[in-house]
Amino acid sequence: MTHDVFVSYSTKDKAITDTIVASMEQNQIRCWYAPRDIKPSDDWAKAISNAIEQSKVFLLIFSGNSNQSRRVLDELNLAISQEIPILPFRIENLEPEGAMRLHLLSRHWLDAYDPSWENYLKKLIHTVSSTLETTIAAEDVELPTVFRRKQEIRKNARGWRIAALIIAAAVVLLLGWYGLSNTNILEGGTDQKGGVVTEQAALTQIALDEHCQIAFASDRSGFLNLWLMDADGSNQTQVTYNEYGEFIGSWTLDGSEFIFFSWRGGDNEIFIMDSSGTNIRQLTDNDSDEFLPRLSPDGEWIAFYSNMTGDIEIFKMKVDGSAVQQLTTDHGIYEEYDFPPAPLYLAWSPDGEDIAFTSDRDGDAEIYIMDQDGGNIQQLTFNTNQDEWPVWSPEGDKIAFHSNRYGDYEIFLVNIDGSDVIQLTSNLGISTEPDWSLDGRIAFTSNRTGDSEVWIMDGDGKNQQQLTFQEGYDGGPVWSPHCK
Repeated sequence: MTHDVFVSYSTKDKAITDTIVASMEQNQIRCWYAPRDIKPSDDWAKAISNAIEQSKVFLLIFSGNSNQSRRVLDELNLAISQEIPILPFRIENLEPEGAMRLHLLSRHWLDAYDPSWENYLKKLIHTVSSTLETTIAAEDVELPTVFRRKQEIRKNARGWRIAALIIAAAVVLLLGWYGLSNTNILEGGTDQKGGVVTEQAALTQIALDEHCQIAFASDRSGFLNLWLMDADGSNQTQVTYNEYGEFIGSWTLDGSEFIFFSWRGGDNEIFIMDSSGTNIRQLTDNDSDEFLPRLSPDGEWIAFYSNMTGDIEIFKMKVDGSAVQQLTTDHGIYEEYDFPPAPLYLAWSPDGEDIAFTSDRDGDAEIYIMDQDGGNIQQLTFNTNQDEWPVWSPEGDKIAFHSNRYGDYEIFLVNIDGSDVIQLTSNLGISTEPDWSLDGRIAFTSNRTGDSEVWIMDGDGKNQQQLTFQEGYDGGPVWSPHCK
């Protein structure tokens, strides 16, 4: 993507940064910022370095959060070394500290904290356009309305919930009356289209749904949405349709529903839907980001990442969204990571007793295992590169993950005691995002042919086959529970 401005910020200021970026792009100022402009299979550091070097302006969203961010400081150092114009947009009334102070005190600031940063959007756009020598007069700046949507959603949420309760009550009463006046559907009732449904027809429909499928995310339709396909790559079908972005999660135990996360509610929230893409229900609803949900083997709990406490931590909740419990509490799993954080991932062990997850608590991304209640955290991998995206083998004795420990990202195996690390893929591209089927196959994402596509292989790395053949991103595959 060709761009004018690299936007550097702390993930804790993501909501503000989203508004700033949307406002500049509304006025034809092209921005690059993570994670929007990084594909899940890309090398994160390399993508950011390239983007900074190709920028004409380095915009720093300066706050107490970015003041303490090592990642932001690294980005600033690179921009200075490339002699790129630096524009700090100060959204809080404070001075830079440490190395940040050395780099910024001599530069021109745009103070944007009195009374609020929102009052300075037009001035920011005018300043950036002047630096780019495409000056837009302040009075000609247009601000987008898209981000009012989230405020309107929350403002009216209470009223909508009350209305929903009233409607639900009416539906219950209607169904109760209908049930008293009609025979059971399996005894010759009618379906929603008025056709006669026999017990044999119902069983046939269940049988059709109970075959091995792979859910995956794709942007082939213009926006990142969820798709399904058969295990041989046939019958590729789009099941969600929206412009806000959906990403993968977890099937329910019978394969009839799929849990995923989406920005359709204004921020990343967790949803559940029928596997056909119908009957979508929202499970989380708050001002934070919840993402990468994974269902426990007993179908009782959903484990997920969230920044509801400030840093990114792991939580679990009941499948109806209730009884939320925080599992990791010592510090952020990824204190300065971006959304959607593709390398982050967690997975339940087949017996439901343990959870494998990714954390950079030792300085770089490693794989850890903890009890299902968050206790007894043990580090599984140890190296100076990135080990991410753990998934358990069906037998529970191994974990597959992706890592760049030898250069490009590839798929590896490790025993659950950390021994015998084995590399499964080795090619000129990048292979990431593994998922293990119940019959022992591994699906994964690879860009070895140019675009990111879904591939499968045996559990030992043999018989690697490409399933999708589209421009753009196809990835994040998740096997259905019928693949056994």
